[in-house]
Amino acid sequence: MSENDLKRLGDYIRPVDVRNRDLKVTRLLGVSITKAFMPSIANIVGTDLSTYKVVTKGQFAYGPVTSRNGDKISVALLDEFDDAIISQAYSVFEVIDKNALEPEYLMMWFRRPEFDRYARFKSHGSAREVFDWDEMCEVLVPIPSIEKQREIVAEYNTLQNRIETNKKLIATLEQTACTIYQKMFQEDSSIVKGRIGDLCKSYSGYPFDGERYSETEGVVALRGENVTEQSLRWDTVKRFNDEITERIAKCYLQEWDVVIGMDGSKVGKNWSLVTEYDLPLLLAQRVTRLRANSIEIQLYIYMSLKMEKFSEYVSRVNTGSTILHISGPQIEDFPIVIPSDVQLKILKQEYVPLFESIKERRRENQLLTQMQTLLLSKIGG
Repeated sequence: MSENDLKRLGDYIRPVDVRNRDLKVTRLLGVSITKAFMPSIANIVGTDLSTYKVVTKGQFAYGPVTSRNGDKISVALLDEFDDAIISQAYSVFEVIDKNALEPEYLMMWFRRPEFDRYARFKSHGSAREVFDWDEMCEVLVPIPSIEKQREIVAEYNTLQNRIETNKKLIATLEQTACTIYQKMFQEDSSIVKGRIGDLCKSYSGYPFDGERYSETEGVVALRGENVTEQSLRWDTVKRFNDEITERIAKCYLQEWDVVIGMDGSKVGKNWSLVTEYDLPLLLAQRVTRLRANSIEIQLYIYMSLKMEKFSEYVSRVNTGSTILHISGPQIEDFPIVIPSDVQLKILKQEYVPLFESIKERRRENQLLTQMQTLLLSKIGG
């Protein structure tokens, strides 16, 4: 698509400033860097919500202050609720004519990494950088016919629907795993208590800080921010692109390794399983891995972290005043049930095929997400 085909966004959108004067709207949301509305975590006790902005279905909101969000711009389209209120710090806008510009098509444009880079480049200010309304209006967007826009949106949504279907199936399979665990280890009075370190050993990663990183070349170094609540995230990936020394080679992860982030705001929650589709991965500093001598024990360890409330344990034993931290030995001291040989045999029969199915669904979602990314890249020409 040539530059002549690009249209000035300000000719297609207009600002909206409706306040919650009558206090009729009570649903308070924020906008995340994942380009979605989310429940607000702000403390609103004693806050005058009548000054908050109202956003209705089909409207957008974005955070003009960009310096606190890294490389991402917080912008989202409200499509799940009829209305909500958001902080006065956000800017609300809407498409003027939906027969000229489809809101969902525009949201696809905002999901492109090129938009994030552009908005960060155009942000200005000394104490804090701001991508203001005037700059938003100067964004150039390829706007084909409305029929073509809707065709692109439909293709994107088809992929998204498949992703959501897989997520629901994964949730069902995970609940099945929880039920199996509960019956075997939480309803049996003859259980033997022990430590997670009785079944595996922890191993912390390599301090890659200052080493050579690349955006596109080399092996992904799994850092704390890449380990979130029972899943791995790849939107802030760094790759190690230098010599693999003997020490670094020991940090290669294997399938079914359990990885745990050791510090930060989500310590105790940021842990996950590694699958073959995630590999190769190098374990970075401030992340530890747990590795046992069989798949069934690995899966059992993963489920123990979930079912025995590992996050509550971490909240009791963590160290650090400003940044929460848990050590490898503290992780190894986490109390769990020691399964018998008979129980391990049952787990092998039950858990291995169940988690293989979960793995396949997650892999499919990875591929579907890649297809979405490719589709987003095509709308830029």
